[in-house]
Amino acid sequence: MDTDLIRTFLTLAQCSSFSTAAEKLTISQSTLSHRLHQLEEELGDVLVSRSRGKRNFHLTEAGLEFIPLAEDWMRLSHSISGFHLGRRSQMLRIGSVESVAMTLSPLYKNLLQITEGASSLHLFYTTSPSFKLYDALEAHQLDVALVVRKRRSPLLITEPLFSEGHLLLGDFGKQSHPIDPATLPPHRELLADWSPAFEPWHQEIFGSAASPLATVDTSQALLGLLGTETWSIIPESFALYLKDMGILDRLGLSLYELTTPPPRRVTYKVTHRHIDPARKELMAHFEKELTHFITEDHFTLRTGITRRKEYGNC
Repeated sequence: MDTDLIRTFLTLAQCSSFSTAAEKLTISQSTLSHRLHQLEEELGDVLVSRSRGKRNFHLTEAGLEFIPLAEDWMRLSHSISGFHLGRRSQMLRIGSVESVAMTLSPLYKNLLQITEGASSLHLFYTTSPSFKLYDALEAHQLDVALVVRKRRSPLLITEPLFSEGHLLLGDFGKQSHPIDPATLPPHRELLADWSPAFEPWHQEIFGSAASPLATVDTSQALLGLLGTETWSIIPESFALYLKDMGILDRLGLSLYELTTPPPRRVTYKVTHRHIDPARKELMAHFEKELTHFITEDHFTLRTGITRRKEYGNC
């Protein structure tokens, strides 16, 4: 079975959008559809139910059951393909939730540039929900994970790395004052559950009966749906990433402060209590670069994020 077929299916399941998944994989939607059909033929089952001519789709029962097998396949594939490289160079295995991965992407580029030309660092990097990253760490499949949810484990050390506020993303004109979230139209919201404290805050503000336009589970899925007719409340680091990458200008969107913002989101660094002595120097190097990146980028460890630039219409 072709690993590209597995990767295509997992990306589609993660993005919940054919167009977003195709863009992330840098392939056409027709190629994506062909790969999916080929995978379904090999498995002898339908993984995705999609009506002809409609953008909406959902995973079938078989598709949902296949996800953990597909993830195991990709982990094994990465281990095999990196076996010889891992023996000749230092392999650093990092896991992260997707929104944090976007924010820290310059750090990983710097890591690769720093070691370029020497006995180079090989970076194995994956994004998953927090609970899956904990499982991978306990199984020694990762060296470090960056998560937004805490889970008790006698095998792991969980430390707060930084905390951040939230901003409103949308098109509400040139608002010079913070916006009351209770005045926002729920039927235009793109809702994402950013942290354990976010959902209770959302229910308190909008009520449990509020019906958003869409509920998404990844940052990429959110990006695929953003437009001037929608709005979303997002972590500050993700907002700054969208601004720095020019995505806000391209979509015609702005960032606004809220009169009653959600509780601050905390990102945690998680490592295993029992680190291979041969990997301690590599881990110390990574933690030094991580701390330097956060400090230089004007993050404030454990207490919050200092704004790096003006938001525009805030």
